[in-house]
Amino acid sequence: MYVPSAALEIRIQIDAYLERNNIKPNIVGETDDVALLRLLAISTKCLVAIPEIGIASDVEQKKIKIVHTFTDIRKKYYAITRQQKFPNPISALLIKKMKNEI
Repeated sequence: MYVPSAALEIRIQIDAYLERNNIKPNIVGETDDVALLRLLAISTKCLVAIPEIGIASDVEQKKIKIVHTFTDIRKKYYAITRQQKFPNPISALLIKKMKNEI
């Protein structure tokens, strides 16, 4: 199994999931590069833990197959901006929408 690098927060969640479910995979490699994980998913016969968004088109084209979805693992994304004299109205709308979802 190929997994994200141990330096990434998502890896801690994956390791915890595997331990909770008493799964002991043979981890053959790890990387923090989603593009490389995608290539490994396409070109090897190994399982690869990768964000679904990174492989959506490959799944659609049947290059790879999702065999399991970690429903209790979430990755956090942050939107950071600075104050602007003339704010972009689209950015302002997006930030306003994001604040309502938190």
